[in-house]
Amino acid sequence: MKNKTTQQQFAAWLAEDEKKSQSELYQDIVSDIQKLYKNKITEAQAHAAARDLIGYCQIVITDSKKQRD
Repeated sequence: MKNKTTQQQFAAWLAEDEKKSQSELYQDIVSDIQKLYKNKITEAQAHAAARDLIGYCQIVITDSKKQRD
């Protein structure tokens, strides 16, 4: 069996996440951050990191749109 490319993995992840609510997606981000830090950060810290990450992504997307216009 051939390994999936990163793009195929991302497409599968995106398709799965399209069925989730914003709240569920946010909770997934918080959970992923906690896993990344092997649960060595508090839930409050994971929530703060999730908010920071989402804010950063919003800035990148906004700047990217401005550059294309």
